[in-house]
Amino acid sequence: MQVCTCAVAAWHRGSSARRPFEYTNPPPTEPMRTYNPRLRILVTGGAGFLGSHLIERLLARGDEVVCADNLFTGSKRNIEQLLDNPHF
Repeated sequence: MQVCTCAVAAWHRGSSARRPFEYTNPPPTEPMRTYNPRLRILVTGGAGFLGSHLIERLLARGDEVVCADNLFTGSKRNIEQLLDNPHF
């Protein structure tokens, strides 16, 4: 049982307007949800040098990756080896 300290201080000074109140945690009514640990991540600029290396690390970690790039400075050659990956 926890008591709010600010209300306790006012109550001890004789203030009748404030009374200490209790914080109670009700028991959980449903089990906790379990989530899929795999994330779906959007990498912008994924065909660039940094983006392609980031994508490789994310795929190695087991995440799903979506790459968005306008190929202005990036190159499709940087991500060619990733196209066969089903999570890319």
